[in-house]
Amino acid sequence: MLNGAMEMMIGSVRVVAQAGSAIYIPPDTPHSAPVLGKIEPVKVVQVYAPGGPEQRFKEWEQEP
Repeated sequence: MLNGAMEMMIGSVRVVAQAGSAIYIPPDTPHSAPVLGKIEPVKVVQVYAPGGPEQRFKEWEQEP
């Protein structure tokens, strides 16, 4: 995480993530990440290894 804070549920485990945190989410594990507070926006970098799941975000791209 680059900045902000989230209280995540990864499966049945509660994790508080904040700037500097690195979180691993195993494949096919239900997860959620509500933002804590509204003062600072949350910025994260997501890495998929191996690649593939990120393809679902292509649906969000707008054609010019």
